[in-house]
Amino acid sequence: ERGDATRGLAMLRKATDLAPGVPAIRLNLARALVKSGQKDAARKELDTLTALGARFADQDEVTRLRKGL
Repeated sequence: ERGDATRGLAMLRKATDLAPGVPAIRLNLARALVKSGQKDAARKELDTLTALGARFADQDEVTRLRKGL
């Protein structure tokens, strides 16, 4: 299971690098980082999403994830 999580994070990071303008990918990366306990990295991704404001419709989810950090 640990290897799958590590591989999943690597894939999400690569996807974010390849498509930095797709906030849904960044949100999925943030979720995975929170789940794996990488709070500082998750916070960085969530900060990027927060900066999008109304241009990203899932701000409620971003706020919920931030509260869990």
